[in-house]
Amino acid sequence: MKGVSLSIETIVILILAVIVLSAMLIFLSGTTNPAAETLRATRIQTESCAAYVRNDPDCTGFRINDVSPDVKQNIAEACNILQGYNECKSSGDVANIACVRSCCKTFCGGDQT
Repeated sequence: MKGVSLSIETIVILILAVIVLSAMLIFLSGTTNPAAETLRATRIQTESCAAYVRNDPDCTGFRINDVSPDVKQNIAEACNILQGYNECKSSGDVANIACVRSCCKTFCGGDQT
């Protein structure tokens, strides 16, 4: 009977180890890590602002309709995550020129006044 109890103890230990490792993976995954979320938002902001500026280099808004709606939506969502961009938090048109100019001001050339 001693041999059977050893295998049951081993199975219990293995189950506990799997539970602990699963909990650690969930805790350390990018979905619950605020730093990873900020890095992802910064990457999206950089890529989306670069795509926007290719069509509207001075961010004047004259060519805002030439930019894909997905790009403008990504800019608004990324800047909401990054915070500090109040122009992007309006409940109306999140892809407005004020949001884009505020969020992408480091990418835009020309006069930003």
